[in-house]
Parts: sequence; C-alpha cells; structure tokens
Amino acid sequence: MPALRLRHDPGLWVLSELPRAPAARKTFRDPADRRGGRAARRRCRSRRGVVFGVDRTKTRRSRGELERIADDRISGRDDCAVDRGRIRICIRRGSAGGLACAIRATIERLGISRSVSSADGGPWERERTERAQGLQRARVAPVDQYVGRQGLHPLATVPREDPRTAREGLKLGVYRAEYIWIDGTQPTQKLRSKTKIVPDGEKPPIWAFDGSSTQQATGDKSDCVLQPVFVCPDPIRGGDNKLVLCEVMLVNGQPHVSNMRRANVDMAKRFEEFDTWFGIEQEYTFFEGSRPLGFPDTGFPAPQGGYYCGVGADEVFGRDVVEAHLDACLRAGLKISGINAEVMPGQWEFQVGPLNAPEIGDQLWVARWLLYRVGEDYGVSATLYPKPVRGDWNGAGAHTNFSTNEMRENYDACVAAAEALGKRHDLHIANYGFGIEERLTGLHETCSYKEFRYGVSDRGASVRIPWQVAKDRKGYIEDRRPNANADPYVTTRLIIETVCGAETAGRSRNGSRPARDTKVPSTTRKVAVRS
Repeated sequence: MPALRLRHDPGLWVLSELPRAPAARKTFRDPADRRGGRAARRRCRSRRGVVFGVDRTKTRRSRGELERIADDRISGRDDCAVDRGRIRICIRRGSAGGLACAIRATIERLGISRSVSSADGGPWERERTERAQGLQRARVAPVDQYVGRQGLHPLATVPREDPRTAREGLKLGVYRAEYIWIDGTQPTQKLRSKTKIVPDGEKPPIWAFDGSSTQQATGDKSDCVLQPVFVCPDPIRGGDNKLVLCEVMLVNGQPHVSNMRRANVDMAKRFEEFDTWFGIEQEYTFFEGSRPLGFPDTGFPAPQGGYYCGVGADEVFGRDVVEAHLDACLRAGLKISGINAEVMPGQWEFQVGPLNAPEIGDQLWVARWLLYRVGEDYGVSATLYPKPVRGDWNGAGAHTNFSTNEMRENYDACVAAAEALGKRHDLHIANYGFGIEERLTGLHETCSYKEFRYGVSDRGASVRIPWQVAKDRKGYIEDRRPNANADPYVTTRLIIETVCGAETAGRSRNGSRPARDTKVPSTTRKVAVRS
C-alpha cells in the first residue's frame, strides 16, 4: 500500500500520494520510486476517476503540468491538483477541518491503511487522523498550546494569521466574550469594550479594567469591576462568541456612580406590579469625515422633504450600513422592531421593544454598540448628538413609548400618565440628554423645552397620544422629549417613577383605584410652563 506525505509550505498544506506513477517533474519524484515507462502510464490510466472533484483524465500528461481545479466540496477557496496519476491536495490558507477532511477522504478512497508521515518526520497514526478529522465537526483551536493539551498534531492547527478562522466557526475550545460597558465621560457617557477569552461551557466571569482611562477612577485607585448583566450572541465574530453587557462596580461590590442601570433595576422592582412596557425609537446621524453622509463637500443638500422614508440614491444615504446593522441586531437576538430613513439626509432610526425595564436599556445599549461597530466596516461613524446640523434641519431624538397594564386596558390611565409627566417636566428635561435645548425649540416636530403639552396625534407636543389609542380607548403614550443621546436607563426609570408613583399615590389617597373623568382631552392641552 502506498503512503502519504504531508508537507507544509507558508500558507499552503500539501498532501501527496507517494508514488503511483512517474513524476511529471523531478521535484515531485520520490527517490524510492524506480518504476516508470509505459507500465506506469498504464497503471495511471487504469486508476482514472474523480478524487475531491478533480478528474484525473484532465491532467495535462503530455506537458507534465499540474491541472488545478477548485473544489467547493472542501471549501470555495481550496485547490486540488493532479499530476499524472499522483494526487496532490493543496489547501491554501485552509482550516484544520479542511485538512483533516482531505486526509481522511483520500485514505478511505484509496484504501490506504498505513500511517501518514508528516513533514517533520513524526508519526501520525490512524487514531490521531480520526481525531483530527473530527475537528471539522467539533471546531479546533488555532493555539498550539491548546492543541498540545488535546493530544493533536501541530500540523492540524489553523494558521494564526488566517482571519477567516473565527468567521468559519472553527472550534476553539474557548469563545471570545466582548465585554461592553458605559464609561464615565461627561456630559454624555460613551461605550467601551474589550475582549476576554473564556473556556467553553463557562459563563463570562466578572472582570476588571482601568477606570482611570475611562473617567471612572483615579490613577492611584484605578481598578473598576465589570459585572456581566446581559449576554447575547456576537453577530460580528459569529460562532459561539458572545457580547457581554456589564454594569460597572467598585472593588467593594457597590455600584459605581456612573452605573445608571442599578437604579433602574431597583425602580422596576419597586413598581413591578404595573408591568411596564417600553419601546424606544433611536434616531442617529451618519457622518463621513466631518460632514453628514449625503451632504456635499461644500454647501448643503436639497431642503428636507423627500428624505423621510425615501428611496433612491439621491435621497437615501447609508442604506447598506443600516441593513447590515439590522441584520446584526437580529442575529444577536435583540428585539429590534423596525428601521426607517429620517427627515434629514444621512439620518436614520431603529426601534427596540416592547420590553420591560431594565431589558429595554440593555438591548438599546447593545444595539448602539453594534451600530458603531458595523460603521467601522463601512468607514462611517454614527452620532447621537441631538442637533448634528444647525439650521432648518431636524434633530435626533429617542422617542419613548410607554404603557402599564392599566393603560393597555383603560384610556383614562393613558391620559393620567400624560398629565403626571407634565407635573415633573423640569426634572425630565434635565435628565433627557445633553443639548436638549438645541433640539426642543418648538420647530421641526418638537415642543419647546420651556413648556409641556400633550395631545392626540400631535407630533409637536411633548407627549403624543396615538390616534389608534384614542380610537381603541386603550394603549400607550409617546414621550417625545428624550434626546437621541439620552441614557435609556435614566429615561425609563424617571417615567416609571413619575407615572407609577402618581398612580400609587392616587390609590393611597382614595383607599382604592380612583375614579377618573372619562372626558376625552382636547387635541393639545398645556399642563405646565417652564420659565
């Protein structure tokens, strides 16, 4: 029985059968092969067939040249070659799974039962061959140390420089956890992330980071702790890799002052009987360099009018990035419910929800991180600044739709919620994102930050009651005041505290659920004025 020789060149694995026919070139001839002539050619012709999708009859025997034919049954990027009767399987920058598959299939097809010799002269017995062949199904580590622990041959590892390793879903024995957290930057906090390698089967543990570099600690006491709170699949790396959203904690176990999530969790538990639902409409603007995407190098584009939910290359800019972001959110398992182009060129929106608190904040922050990360691949950046372009252009908000179990059954509860929000208008404005005065001017579908009013189907109001809600006599309300850069943990905490707190206080005063006036409010009702 013939043996196989396994040879590795930089970026190239070569598996060749030794020898079944005279070599076409001297470099391929084995010193032990003294057979040749017509008998060898007859033996070659008698073994015609297809191995790994390569028809031996296609070999250029007359010139002794190699015939390279792509074989998509191994990989769309792998090559096989046949030289006369000799089989040469070349896997360029290929995976260990592809290598093992090539070896196993060749052995089985040719009926070879002897061991396979590697380039370094070490034996590779059948047991190791079978173990390596299983790597295609089970996934292999590109780390030599890990391979050695598992008793695998080093030649079965994936080249470290191969960027396709993670995307092809090869078994690492570990997974990558991208730890995401919110830093201490003021006036608007930013997202940070770093990668931790975690063994398969283990949950992402707590981790530490340098808080002095994120405005969350001083240099002499720089350690801060990352406490995982929300884990989802990583759609960027794929495979078993994870995105891990974390709370920032102090080393003594207490929440960091920049940790807005913990207060949100406490508030949600306090009023959990209300079963609050949220849906947030996240607006954002793409920038390419220093100008919004779709803006000319000098001057301004055509006035607003045709960009909202538009179609066509002259009115919509960045759709490929938006679709990639939507796909990433869906593959991550986020409850994203829609996308649309907004009023200004390069401005878009996605919606997350309905979800309870704090899940709505968790998923929105991860969706924001994915938006920034996907933008890297397209050379664009996304900003949440509430007024990215001054002048007659719309700002960017994070309109927050909200309901309680009572609002979903009773229209009067919707009206009461809107009125309760008006009583704490100043507090909400102060916590709905930096630069809110630039956006809430009373123009461009906003109500001035100096006043509060609500109304049915009124997008110029502080709080809108959708017309369907007024018609069905139940549903939800939309708080249109939060900026695009508002912290969803803060926004939803304040809404729960204001609306549910007012309802609880009303019940306490009346000893039971208070009777409500069933009169339908006017289209717009001013409730409070801010000086």
